[in-house]
Amino acid sequence: MDTEKITKYIEENISGDAMGAISLFIAVATMFIWNYVSRKADDNLGKKKPLTMDEKPVALNPTEQLENIYLRYENEFKNRIAKIMELYSPDDDKDIYERNYCNEMLLKLLIELDGVDLLNLEGEKRKQLRQRRKDIIKIIQNELVNLDSLK
Repeated sequence: MDTEKITKYIEENISGDAMGAISLFIAVATMFIWNYVSRKADDNLGKKKPLTMDEKPVALNPTEQLENIYLRYENEFKNRIAKIMELYSPDDDKDIYERNYCNEMLLKLLIELDGVDLLNLEGEKRKQLRQRRKDIIKIIQNELVNLDSLK
């Protein structure tokens, strides 16, 4: 549309009072938008993290990986699962959610255990770590069986 046509349409169809109200609305809306945009810009000033090259992830050896997974089970899920086993109600949606959540997280720990690479190790160290991994897997599998018994 041509701006002249728009101007003519507004002049013919909108009264002076309505035109004043529209102008006021546009001014107030512009002020709010400007305030919002400038505040967002001020909030982000100086918040950039400096780049550091010193922060490299440290690779864990297989022993540390196994113990890390076991400690996560002990700290995050052992007591939580014991509480579920004690107070579980099949009619309570929160209990069902909690059971399913713990079930999924235990499965995730099993997958992580599967990812611990013992192929590069030899001799007694490899046997010890394989046995430790088997023990942790049995513990987690027993918890999964307990959770499945609640269904």
